[in-house]
Amino acid sequence: MTAWAYIKDFFSFLSLKKKWHLFFSASYYFQNYFWLFTIGTAIQIVTGKGYLISIFFPAILYYLAWNHGKGKVKKNIFDLLWIIFFLLSIYTWLFNEFAYKKELIIRFFFAQGAYMMAYWIGRNVKQNFLQSVIENAFKPLLITAIIGIYLYLVKPDWYMLFLLQQFSEAGNQAFQEFARLRSIFASPYVLAYFCSFVISYNWFKIFSSKKTGKGIYFYQVILITTSFFCMMRAPIACWMLSLGLAIFYNMKYFKGKRFLKKISPFVLIASLMLPLAISKMDTDDFSFFTDKIKSVSSSSQSANLLKERLMLYNIKESLWGEGAGRHAFYADDYPPNYQLPDNEYQKVIVEVGFFGLITLCSLWVLALLKGMFYFKHLYYETCLVITCIFTMSGASSLTIVNEHPFIFWLALGQISRFEIAKKGDYE
Repeated sequence: MTAWAYIKDFFSFLSLKKKWHLFFSASYYFQNYFWLFTIGTAIQIVTGKGYLISIFFPAILYYLAWNHGKGKVKKNIFDLLWIIFFLLSIYTWLFNEFAYKKELIIRFFFAQGAYMMAYWIGRNVKQNFLQSVIENAFKPLLITAIIGIYLYLVKPDWYMLFLLQQFSEAGNQAFQEFARLRSIFASPYVLAYFCSFVISYNWFKIFSSKKTGKGIYFYQVILITTSFFCMMRAPIACWMLSLGLAIFYNMKYFKGKRFLKKISPFVLIASLMLPLAISKMDTDDFSFFTDKIKSVSSSSQSANLLKERLMLYNIKESLWGEGAGRHAFYADDYPPNYQLPDNEYQKVIVEVGFFGLITLCSLWVLALLKGMFYFKHLYYETCLVITCIFTMSGASSLTIVNEHPFIFWLALGQISRFEIAKKGDYE
């Protein structure tokens, strides 16, 4: 394939020959989520309005969940636990009174409530929507990653001024965010998490495919470079873990065939590109980067860090909680309510109580067990479940839009449906 052919293929999404009826399909927008997020971000930068992600995409989730959930499907334990957790969230509003209750309930249904609906999309749709969402994200993710690396290393004055204005009202603590790559997005979490999803997906693609194009190695190195510059420990740890699982997958199901042949190009490219990128880093950014590495460099430090993240807040514990959504990322807009942004486990205890936390943890632990049991078919979904369980200790992985929570629920739904779907759907 010539260089011009590669360029034409890359920009094929702009072709006027596309079937226009696709632009009136909810599933088309769902499967092109990262395009939607990227375009929505560009619109928000220009107009200050983020409705494409905050309203349009949640509406798509509800529509697809309802439209594909009309058929009679025999319920299983995953469905039951999902329903219990959702009803517990609603139940907390019946006996809790708090300021701006109506507004917070509405916001709930356009945030974590909407993301949960992706479970039923994965549960009821025979097509592997998860694979479509990831593969359709390759091009916009590559574009925004390259832009991000350029802005991060070059630091043009206009971009630094833009960041300064963005953080001017966020307090001194927010200025540490200058050290993180964020590309065009308002938060480094956007690329940190989605890079982790795609890197994990590509590991299995590299180690399980008979033929692997050279482009995937360059793509993988660019995403890994982006991930490191985002400086989010949990997503980095998760794609590193997925590499180990992909190697295990290769050894178990392919008897280690073509292992060295597949890993060698990546090692060669990474050994050339990563040191070059690090050498171009700002001194303060590199210091911040090394501090992050040191915080997890030993088992004792890692254990202390995990304990610190799990007990991040001095919270009031209860059986039923204070109300779902009361401490979500949007709660600061309705004082005296406040958000708990960095620990999903503690936030669930505060909002939905111990019963809610037990139900949620049971759901994800069962998904992990089933995913491991059917690992040959559900390897990627299993990686996402592990990512969710791990990142919830330090982030709001099921709540905050910048961490793409619907992905986790979609993977959970596909794990749930595996027994009623043909295994060929996962091949």
